[in-house]
Amino acid sequence: MGKFASLYDTHVAVDAQHLRVGVELALSKGLTALTLRSGALGAKPGLVDLSPLRDFPGLRDLGISVEVDSFKDIDALYESDVTELSIMDRIGSEIDIARVPNLEILSFESQPKVRNAFAANDIRRLSVWHYKGTDLAEVSALENLTYLTFVQSSIKSLEGIQKLARLKELNVAYCRSLADVAALDGIASLEKVKFEKVPKVPPVLNATLPNLRELEWGVNIPNVGIIAGFPSLESFVFASCADDDLSGLLDHPNLRRVRFYPDKKSYSHTSEDINFLLTSRWEGVEAAVAHARHTEYMGGRFMSHIGLRERIANGEFDTFPH
Repeated sequence: MGKFASLYDTHVAVDAQHLRVGVELALSKGLTALTLRSGALGAKPGLVDLSPLRDFPGLRDLGISVEVDSFKDIDALYESDVTELSIMDRIGSEIDIARVPNLEILSFESQPKVRNAFAANDIRRLSVWHYKGTDLAEVSALENLTYLTFVQSSIKSLEGIQKLARLKELNVAYCRSLADVAALDGIASLEKVKFEKVPKVPPVLNATLPNLRELEWGVNIPNVGIIAGFPSLESFVFASCADDDLSGLLDHPNLRRVRFYPDKKSYSHTSEDINFLLTSRWEGVEAAVAHARHTEYMGGRFMSHIGLRERIANGEFDTFPH
């Protein structure tokens, strides 16, 4: 079996042309996840026979990470109990996502042969690479969606996302055309928003998001007051701030941790300063000192001002937990 399949803690990876070998190995180990891969020396299969899936009633997670020309017995997938499916390479024959009856988690490379990806109403987690649409109108039909990711896609606007009433987490990465995020305003269910390498996203999110807890806004912001519309925010990451006064972060009612880069000398506080003060507020100075003691860098301007390094060295906080 080792020649055609590899055993991992959570799944079996198998050469696509030897699917039955992978099925038998997964069954023998009590695993429920399979990934189809290329063969020896990167050989790509032409026809992949999916009929062995009929002998694997416990299969829940199927990954296709190899270029495939066509499938034999595609109905074996449609009649399975797969709840998680990923298609991360080109496929030459159609997979109709709407016919995978129990599907809840879908990750795929956008391509014509992946059909009805936005018509499978039971999907709760969706990740899409290289999507060619310019907005999220297609996605808006997925009323049960709680998690959404777009990577290296052509979207220019988030219009349509406001219809996803259950959405809790949004991640957007390397979408260099995205500039309009106004549709986020008022989505009460949103708890986490992350933008990474999205250079045209506006520096201010003019939105009220009452339950947003985590925000990663990977651009330069004008001032830290931009988080005023997010009263539940606990974690905030940003690139840099035009206003050097970061003390407003300490006025937020729920903020617990921050991260920003670069840590400019002109800022009123370093990230270490801010996090020390926030930890002191929420967990007590003992916890803040314990955290600082285990951190290589303790030279923030605030911490230097109170002589934290010297006070720890002198044993002032020896009764605090290590």
